[in-house]
Amino acid sequence: MKNTIISNFVKALKEIDKRDYTLANAVIKDDLINIFDDRYTTYENNFVTKLNEKYAILSNLKEIDEPDQLIRQFQIPKRFAYSEFGDENIKLAFEKIQLVLGKNNEIDEEWITIPDFIIHKDQEDVNSENQRLIAEVKTEKQLSYKKFVWDFFKLNLYLEKLKFENGVFLSVNCSETVILSHLKTYIKQRIFITTNPEKLFLIIKEDFSTSEIVVNLNDFINKHFTK
Repeated sequence: MKNTIISNFVKALKEIDKRDYTLANAVIKDDLINIFDDRYTTYENNFVTKLNEKYAILSNLKEIDEPDQLIRQFQIPKRFAYSEFGDENIKLAFEKIQLVLGKNNEIDEEWITIPDFIIHKDQEDVNSENQRLIAEVKTEKQLSYKKFVWDFFKLNLYLEKLKFENGVFLSVNCSETVILSHLKTYIKQRIFITTNPEKLFLIIKEDFSTSEIVVNLNDFINKHFTK
């Protein structure tokens, strides 16, 4: 893989232990926690925490080369999504997404974007060279299009407006067939695609035992939508 940043991300992903893919499912009912040892799930927050932890270990061991001024953060607000930009294309994209998600979906708070994993200098820095990577992570086995479309749109937005060098949509547990079908639908609906699609990657890991599948958005568009 030629992209060092994406290679580093995959390297950290490979270090996550099997037990973090197969945690016993816990359900809270009537203030009691019920643990189902025969049912397993991958908790998204835990998985993102482990990803950040493994990345930090590799960085400390100098197995990942990263400028000292950059920091890793996860699940922090990055910036309000479109109010200060006044971009009509983004507003139109928002309207299309509302149609997909339905009128009863409480989406307004989501505009205060909270990406899952960031490598950047700090919240105030806007220089593109310091906006190294931004990622969204999904761990559902049956990831719906409704959940895909919002996070994938945000990644396109980060690349376009916040000038990130790399964006990653990481899907764990869901099949390649489902994720690529969602991607085709997103492109066909013309929701919003960054002018730099070569910077956006989908990384699919169907389960702990499978190899990572890396799909570049620009390559995918050229293969399936360019005649």
